[in-house]
Amino acid sequence: MKSSFYFIAAAMAALTIGGNGCGKSAEEKAAQAKQDSIDSVKRADSVYEVQTQHMLDLDTFMDKRADSIRNPHKFVPEVDIEKDAEPFVQRVM
Repeated sequence: MKSSFYFIAAAMAALTIGGNGCGKSAEEKAAQAKQDSIDSVKRADSVYEVQTQHMLDLDTFMDKRADSIRNPHKFVPEVDIEKDAEPFVQRVM
């Protein structure tokens, strides 16, 4: 997945290089191409990081959900029998 981001970044840099060719020296073009490549890789890394974090958040949610289904007793609040029994006894009496 990460390699596809780098491929897209390289393609974007190549298109940018082709569009900036008017009236610049070869050194300026090379420096601009290098900077464009660095910027596009940074953008691709940040997009990859955000997507990866989102997937990790979803995995955590799904793990917690699966755990709550397998072990429901872990997620149910403790019952206070003394406190809950009093209103019931009053209603029955």
